[in-house]
Amino acid sequence: MPLLSYWDDEDNNILPSFAQKSSTVKDILDLLSLSGKLPNATIDKEQRLPLGTSGDYYPLKDQITFHPLTGNTPSVGAHELFHALQARMGNKAYNLNKSWRSDLSTSDLQYLDAYEKLNNGGAIKNQPEEGYRTRLDEAQAFGVGNYATGQRPTWETEYSSKRPHLDATNASEMAILMDLYKRTFKK
Repeated sequence: MPLLSYWDDEDNNILPSFAQKSSTVKDILDLLSLSGKLPNATIDKEQRLPLGTSGDYYPLKDQITFHPLTGNTPSVGAHELFHALQARMGNKAYNLNKSWRSDLSTSDLQYLDAYEKLNNGGAIKNQPEEGYRTRLDEAQAFGVGNYATGQRPTWETEYSSKRPHLDATNASEMAILMDLYKRTFKK
């Protein structure tokens, strides 16, 4: 299938088409829906994204932009959508943290505890020489994105870094956090 065939849809149908390609993307979209609004998504037809960038999430506008040639994979979709979910999960934690702990449900407390541990130094961080991925939010999104297709890394790629299993660890931690986030909506 040619690369461009993934973009048969107009901009308003990008996210549903990603959901058909990956159960991880569908799960993230379901969680984003709980917040009441999906992020805006467009294809970068003017090619304004920097060279080597397959997608970009801009939190102030809640906007995801996908590269027309390289942004059409489930891993890129999951990665960028996860950034939108990170913003919502952060807002949820911030709002819960403003409440008295005694006023929070068990689900809220579990989510808040996990969020604080995984986003304040509790998660495994990348090595400094890995550049862009040293930011915790990027490491988490790469973990989620790289495991979105159901294909696991090969032995060579898994052990080529100084920190083996980094993506798998981040993907697992974020799967737990997403489940706890979902539970905060069930009251």
